[in-house]
Amino acid sequence: MTVIQEPGKPLGTVRGGTFPPRNPNFSGREDMLAELRRSLTTPDRATVIPHLLHGSGGVGKTQLAAEYAYRYADYYDLIWWIRAEERSVMLRSLAELGRRLDVPQPTAHEQIVAWQATVTLTEAGRRWLLIFDNVDAFADLAGLMPLSGGHVILTGRTQTWPDSWKTIEVDVFEPTESRPLLQQRELVLDDAPEPPRPRPSAEATVPPRRATTIAEQRRKPPTTLGLEPPIEVWVSYKWGGHAEVVVNRLEQAMIKHGLLLRRDKSEMRYRDSISEFKRRLSNGKLVILVLDDAYLRSDHCMSELLGLSEHRDFRKRVFPILLKDAKIFTPEAILGYAQHWRREYEDLDMLMGTVPQDALDGIRDDLKLYGRIVKRITVVLDHLRDMNASAVGGADSEEDFAILIQSIREQHASKQRRRPAQPPLS
Repeated sequence: MTVIQEPGKPLGTVRGGTFPPRNPNFSGREDMLAELRRSLTTPDRATVIPHLLHGSGGVGKTQLAAEYAYRYADYYDLIWWIRAEERSVMLRSLAELGRRLDVPQPTAHEQIVAWQATVTLTEAGRRWLLIFDNVDAFADLAGLMPLSGGHVILTGRTQTWPDSWKTIEVDVFEPTESRPLLQQRELVLDDAPEPPRPRPSAEATVPPRRATTIAEQRRKPPTTLGLEPPIEVWVSYKWGGHAEVVVNRLEQAMIKHGLLLRRDKSEMRYRDSISEFKRRLSNGKLVILVLDDAYLRSDHCMSELLGLSEHRDFRKRVFPILLKDAKIFTPEAILGYAQHWRREYEDLDMLMGTVPQDALDGIRDDLKLYGRIVKRITVVLDHLRDMNASAVGGADSEEDFAILIQSIREQHASKQRRRPAQPPLS
């Protein structure tokens, strides 16, 4: 197994993934290579800024990325080349990188191992370069790029990309760039002997097998290479404060036990739809609720909670963690939250009366949400306070997490056996 050298020792760059051979006839593109190098090495960058080489097919994006990797190899401890047409291929490549880095693997599932590899690179203190070649859908990259510590290059044909990325357009050669390449090829052709004519064979009469398109490959059911997919668990919480500290620790515990935690900060990219994320979370089969006072006063959090409560098996889906200031154990406390949302509804309704009605389309949705909360909050909180959450306390210890994870595993197993759904909340 290849091991990355310690900093300060002579560099022997580790190359891996589907690394292409170097093109001995590479020529031109010097300005682009210099621009790419200059931009990647801009100092004082706390986070990774992906650099996208974009352009139409066949203009040399992959060759440019490969030449950069070979030319500047001595500046990196690790260079890893990743075919990026499909997420499943990227996961396999990053999982192999995780094994190369000796990342602890409590599970053999590629998605978790791949994520651990990106975390290891972020924290490794090494100089690394990841190249995602031929990116087809940027959504497939979610959670697969380290946050800091190295460089990321992507190639693709797309004309749209996140605003935070750096881009270099790769176009056809300029005449001054193409002349040396043509001269090289002319010399090679002049010196090369005439190739022998191939004899016809029986195979020549067999029509070639049609290559499947990327779209056709995506329609095929995904393979798990004989492995069971990890248990997917969603988490609903209010950003900031102790709740986020709990979720960060919970995420590490989930990885240790081979579970996959889906949370907003890993599932959502810049400019993604918040409402679409809330819809996905509300349809989650296993959802942890980290409840505190701020959660119960947040319209986003309450929207997620109401969406979950509309499922017939609500009590089977949710796993509450009650922080100290989540006051839901007395009728007075529950009614206090109901009064809060009643005031929010009335205040917004009054303000809406001061604005022209044709300017209120989006605001009406907020008013409808507040109305739903007012109608449902006492019922939903009454069900939550009836669920014994004291066994996991405030999820402050490994023992608390172990109890929670065991309960999730048991519920997942029962869903696999297709137990009948529970009656709807009333």
